[in-house]
Amino acid sequence: MKQQFWGLWLIIVLLGSAWGAPIIEGGDPEQPWLLSREEARLLVAQRHPPVFPARAALIFDMEDSRVLLDQNGREPLPPASLTKLMTALVAREHLHLKQTVTVPQAASVGESSMGLQPGQHVHVETLLYGLLLNSGNDAAITLAIAAAGDEKVFVHWMNKKAQELGLQHTHFLNPHGLDAAGHVSTARDLARIAQAVLQDPVLAQIVRTKEIHLDGWHLVNRNALLRERDNVIGVKTGTTLLAGQCLIAAFQDQGHTIITVVLGARDRYATTLALWNYYKDVYTWQRLDIPNGHIRELQAGTMMKRFQLKHTPQVLLPRWQARHLIYRWQINEPVKMGDGWHWPSTPGQVHFYVDGDLLKQIPLVWDTASSP
Repeated sequence: MKQQFWGLWLIIVLLGSAWGAPIIEGGDPEQPWLLSREEARLLVAQRHPPVFPARAALIFDMEDSRVLLDQNGREPLPPASLTKLMTALVAREHLHLKQTVTVPQAASVGESSMGLQPGQHVHVETLLYGLLLNSGNDAAITLAIAAAGDEKVFVHWMNKKAQELGLQHTHFLNPHGLDAAGHVSTARDLARIAQAVLQDPVLAQIVRTKEIHLDGWHLVNRNALLRERDNVIGVKTGTTLLAGQCLIAAFQDQGHTIITVVLGARDRYATTLALWNYYKDVYTWQRLDIPNGHIRELQAGTMMKRFQLKHTPQVLLPRWQARHLIYRWQINEPVKMGDGWHWPSTPGQVHFYVDGDLLKQIPLVWDTASSP
């Protein structure tokens, strides 16, 4: 009883606060809108996340392009070698993997390198691995000049690609990410760039590779999380004096991809794992289906037909809302016609709601064993 009164008190506080009142229906019919103590904790954690030790931090659901946590996510900041993700995307549009290119004299810049020498002939595929695993500035310049003939033209293509992706606060001045006044991006924009990289099968395979021997090069991924966490599938580190430690990481969770972005951290790995742990504490994937014990059939006369959802997708919900997911039916009843019955082509649809908003609308289909 005390737990119920505590949950009721919290809801009353929320009604009068700047949070607004969460509309909670369903769940336990005896107390449809009361939060448990744990649900109340999770609601507060979602609405008021901790401050993470970084200039910017972001959690991004790749499937729905949905931002789950945003700490200074719109602030333009130096992206360091995270720039190379865009370099790879543009290079993929203009060069073939098995194409051989010549390393130019201008290739060597900065300390980060895959070890290219001017005049060497290298496959584009090898350069992409050197770009994204070793974070080679020499690979970035070689790819840029091979694709565009001129580094400035290639950078123009990078900015054009940023516009195509709808990135409003990103501007590149070079293909490698060394500090330059005006060379900036945001955590939100970088999450979208990482999303595009992971949607390219070739680049997705490269950024998840721990190490590889290719054309005489031994290339090792600088993303230490790939060797520490089985569910990490990329994507890129970056470090410069102005940018600090940066990291975009992609995690697999029940078949879905969650992207984290950390900019300007002192310890990018610790901050990234703190973001991941926060996400796992506050959010959960829930499959939408007709609950056990609820009607799954229609009867007309002596005939009965079973139905089911056309598909049962998983949706990402704040954990405090999961118990309060509700559904409403829209059933197409069979119609009496003369001595028989007319069965509709589809049984209807189910509307799933959470927090008062329509979450999904899923059609019903007849069970194949009992289709009319």
